[in-house]
This record gives sequence, C-alpha cells and structure tokens, in this order.
Amino acid sequence: MSPSSMTAIETVDSYGVLNGRVAWRPANGLFEIAIYGQNLTDELSYANAYQ
Repeated sequence: MSPSSMTAIETVDSYGVLNGRVAWRPANGLFEIAIYGQNLTDELSYANAYQ
C-alpha cells in the first residue's frame, strides 16, 4: 500500500511515549529500591496488524 492510496482512516499521527525509572542503591550494594512508570504522559496509541 503506497502512502498516496491511504485515507485519513488508515493513517495515525506520530506520537511519543515517555517511560521512566528512578532507583536508589546503598553503598554496600546489597539491594536496590526502584519505581518505574510507563506512558507517563497518558498518550493514546493504536496497535495495527497488516497482512
């Protein structure tokens, strides 16, 4: 399928997703405490399958 044959229904604007992770590890390195988040900006995305 060429871009010129796509309709507005078949295309989706580009977008970015912000993921993050913050961690703390003590000097002895025996453990680590971390918190993470996915899609922190709450961006809607679409999953498509093509044949």
